[in-house]
Amino acid sequence: MNETLIATKPFTYAGKWLAAGDSFFASRQDGRALRALKMAKFPDPTPDPVSEPDPKMPSAEALSEDEGGKAALTNDTPIARKRAKKAN
Repeated sequence: MNETLIATKPFTYAGKWLAAGDSFFASRQDGRALRALKMAKFPDPTPDPVSEPDPKMPSAEALSEDEGGKAALTNDTPIARKRAKKAN
């Protein structure tokens, strides 16, 4: 099984010259050795693309003004009231 790695230093691998930052495929054994020698690393996970907010979902401001959202934002729920009463 192959894994994708990023070269951290310039070196030759499988007959190809790699510069720092180049992406390449290596076997698991080779990858382990190259990572141990700090010549390669796993690529950084790519962040998920940020999508636009859903227009159907109310904003936090709208929830704070709404009676139903007030309970969710202020932690004023039946369970929280019961715990507060029990603590007193």
